[in-house]
Parts: sequence; C-alpha cells; structure tokens
Amino acid sequence: MTTSRPAKSREGWGVFVSGLCEEVEEDDVEEAFACHGTVTSLSLPLNRMTGNIKGYCMLEYSSREEATAAIKSMDGAKLRGQAIFVSWLVQDGPGILEEAATKASETCLKAPGPAVGAACMTGAQTVRDLPRQNRKVEGPRAAYPDGFYSR
Repeated sequence: MTTSRPAKSREGWGVFVSGLCEEVEEDDVEEAFACHGTVTSLSLPLNRMTGNIKGYCMLEYSSREEATAAIKSMDGAKLRGQAIFVSWLVQDGPGILEEAATKASETCLKAPGPAVGAACMTGAQTVRDLPRQNRKVEGPRAAYPDGFYSR
C-alpha cells in the first residue's frame, strides 16, 4: 500500500471508473454516481473503430467529500450486471507508478517497459516528464523516438 493521496484537478475532484460493459451509457453512469453529489463533468471515451465505450470513464465532483463517498460506496458495485472499480483519477505522492505497475502485473497485463521503470525511479508522473536521455524506445519505432515515422 502506498502513501498516495488524491489531488484536486482544475475543475474538481476526479474519479476514475473502470470495468464498464459496452452497453453502459453516460446517463447510466451519471445516475449511479449522482446519489453521492453533483457530477460536474463526465467523460466516457469511445473506441473510434467500433463506436463502443472503452470500458472506463472519468468523472468529477466539486467537493472531496462527495468524491470520497462515491469511491467508498461504488468500488466493487455492479453497474448493468458487471462489477466496476472506482478510484481517484489524479493522485500525488510517491509510488503512483509503482502501484500501477504492481496492479498491471497482478492482472496479467504486459509489464511496463524500461521507460516506465525509469519514471518510477525518478518519481516522474509520465514518460514525457523524463529527461530525453532517460527515455528508452524499443521495437519498430526505436529509430523514431518521438513516435513519428513515415512509410
């Protein structure tokens, strides 16, 4: 367990919801989370190829108390018959990337690459926060570290 804590975003206190099924709509999510306070913003990303949702969303509450209540009561709850996982969207403090890497390895996802490992060691929040010399790119894009290439 890390000592991370939530951090306030520009608009409010962000909540991250994952494990959503493809049939979920914005109204379903807003209705489920409205009982804990006023949802000030809701983003439900869609897969451009299929038009279905990607399985996660981000929402914000204006107060920390509302967001905390939503996380405590909705984490593990069912929405349209499928269990959802709810956590803070933005966190600060040590160990955020290590915690994410641990969760990824526990759920049999691809282990983080060397650039993410370097980010963990330096305390950077993203790979882009690392100095250029610490970024490591592997695979077919290795010759093009910024990810831009032409055929």
